[in-house]
Amino acid sequence: MPDWNICFSHPTSCIHFYFNIGICNFYLHKEENMKDTEEVLKRFGQRLRQKRQERGFTREKFVDQMDKFASESGQSRKAPDVSTVARWERGEQCPRESHLRLVCGVLQVTPEELGYPKPIRHRP
Repeated sequence: MPDWNICFSHPTSCIHFYFNIGICNFYLHKEENMKDTEEVLKRFGQRLRQKRQERGFTREKFVDQMDKFASESGQSRKAPDVSTVARWERGEQCPRESHLRLVCGVLQVTPEELGYPKPIRHRP
């Protein structure tokens, strides 16, 4: 039976199996991609924080503005809580597309300006 261990890696929660039977290189390569993902998330978080601060919003005010924007634009999605915004800014998570629309609407930026790390589906 091969030696193996399991590593849960944040932020994508991918499970990596390390075997001593020659497939380790695949998982090392995947680990490198995860580091790239973490860097992208951190850059996104830094840009988000910068744009929020440029607009003069505290995190609490930013969440309030997203709630207001959601109700005014008829979106059913409520704004996230302050701790979620903090996780975005620390690069631990990125917003779902529904929250991203609120973020971009309030900050008056595009997802690309924030360096949003996921592909965006454009809806008519």
